[in-house]
Amino acid sequence: MMDFLRTIAGLENSEIEKLAVSIALKGVTLRVLHPLLCLESRMANLAILPSKRRGNGPMQAQWAINIAAAFLRKSLAPDTTQAANGCRRIAELAEFKHGKYCYLNFGIDPLKGVPKDVVDSINGGFASQEWPRTVARIEAKRLQWRRHEALQDLKRRQGGRGA
Repeated sequence: MMDFLRTIAGLENSEIEKLAVSIALKGVTLRVLHPLLCLESRMANLAILPSKRRGNGPMQAQWAINIAAAFLRKSLAPDTTQAANGCRRIAELAEFKHGKYCYLNFGIDPLKGVPKDVVDSINGGFASQEWPRTVARIEAKRLQWRRHEALQDLKRRQGGRGA
């Protein structure tokens, strides 16, 4: 199934155009959304569009994580630069943009789209230094997010008593 869209939530048209993949199909060229932009868009949908929070919206975001993982595996050749940049982009999504909303409200973790075998295959200290630091930083932020949410829940419950 295909969607033909005029705009895509959470993405800039210039970036969509720059990263789109062209596919020739029966004499027609289609421009297909880049897998990592698809993930960003699916997460933006959940954060921005209330209608996407029900039904298959969360499931589509989870599928996009799996597609991102497959993309990263394929992007290891001929060198690992594209895979490393993809991992960084997914980390940015997890830490900023709509990552917080999706993580707290749906348990959606884009970092699951970064397979260990991909990280281990990337050169230049990525697996031993950069990626562990990145994940630790994001996990520390997530702990803060969860603590803040728990405090807000407690305040709401206490405010509701005795009123």
